[in-house]
Amino acid sequence: MARLISRLPLVALLASSTAVYAADSSNLQIHGFASQGYLTTTGNNIFGRSMGGGTFELNEFALNATATPIERLRIGVQVLAYDLGKYGNDKPQIDWAFGQYQVPTGDDTYDLTLVAGRFKAGLALYNDFRDLDMTRTSVFLPAGVYSAVFRDVFIATNGFQANLGINTESLGSFELSAFVGTQNISPDDGPIADAFKTAGVRELTSINLKRSDGGFLAWNTPLDGLKAKASAMHASHMRAEGRNRYVVGQNFPFPVPAPATGLVIGSVVDLPVNVDLIDYFDGTVGAEYQVGNWTLASEYSNTYYKAEIEATIPDMTNPSTTTLLKTNSYSRMVGAYGSLNYQLADLPNPLNRFQVMGAFNWIHDQQIEDAAKSFHRGAILAVRYDVTEHFLVKVEFQLNRGTLLIDSMDNPEGESLYWNVFALKTTFDF
Repeated sequence: MARLISRLPLVALLASSTAVYAADSSNLQIHGFASQGYLTTTGNNIFGRSMGGGTFELNEFALNATATPIERLRIGVQVLAYDLGKYGNDKPQIDWAFGQYQVPTGDDTYDLTLVAGRFKAGLALYNDFRDLDMTRTSVFLPAGVYSAVFRDVFIATNGFQANLGINTESLGSFELSAFVGTQNISPDDGPIADAFKTAGVRELTSINLKRSDGGFLAWNTPLDGLKAKASAMHASHMRAEGRNRYVVGQNFPFPVPAPATGLVIGSVVDLPVNVDLIDYFDGTVGAEYQVGNWTLASEYSNTYYKAEIEATIPDMTNPSTTTLLKTNSYSRMVGAYGSLNYQLADLPNPLNRFQVMGAFNWIHDQQIEDAAKSFHRGAILAVRYDVTEHFLVKVEFQLNRGTLLIDSMDNPEGESLYWNVFALKTTFDF
């Protein structure tokens, strides 16, 4: 009941969509959507809620407004509340809020825009539209490139962005974008907080990101329907601070220091600990080809990180003296997918409102250290039916094999596991 009451203000705005939409003009447009889904899995409790009867904690509610108050200046904001298992919990948040100025170039060949605020970073083929459920057939984008839980990190960034469009007659058109900024990260909950807790900071007090930068190059080729895109994001010094309890000789990640510190095998210590994600890099390349009723797409991603873990312990013989322990962690992950989408647009109504998508995706975690490597392979079948122009229903089934995305299964020997996903989702938009 408390969760339902917390949704009422936003739901009320969405329910009054007819009145709001009437306020649209050339300078102000207000739109939104509401989606509700059901998710159940076997063999893997993804998002922490999906096994044992499934979950209805799969929804999104959004309201956005854009305006052009003066010539060449566009402003916009979207408020979003979503629930994805243990993440989101329908807390309203600013999904994006930006000001964009189109610089007069005096040449129709070039188009330059400058952006400030919280803007869409444009990473990979589909992150620009990832917050719009009605733009795709599947419930989830392929995990080989698109992590569902890290949605917020890859959609938008706080800072500055410059976009350059180039139109040519013989080579098609290009868009080049670059950004620099940061992210607002909560130490209380969320996937980034969970990642740092897994890395060794159980009681988080703060998470700070020094800088995030990146950009993309998109090419709309001369071949009608074919586009390609390369993008990259780099994060520098994301630092988490807190404490952790260790058992020396078991979960203690550091070399055991001199006996004077009092650390002996089997002893339990509670230490202040910091994890500094010194470098994080994510790069993707991909292409999409639309021909007739078919859409073919494929992308490849490469992710690398380097982290440093620090803990400070007092010297048992002289408490005023401390010893700083350090250890490093490295990892590289590669992923890819291929998808095929077909819209039955040539058949009589109502069949022309059906879309069917199939995809195969894989991820491989190439640990640089001696830790066990993990992997994931998955096949996806999704069907979408547009009941009306602004109301759709989706059904998705996934067959998965691997250990990389395992959340709850006890798998100490690293054996291959099989698990399935079934998702049902409906979306209204205006």
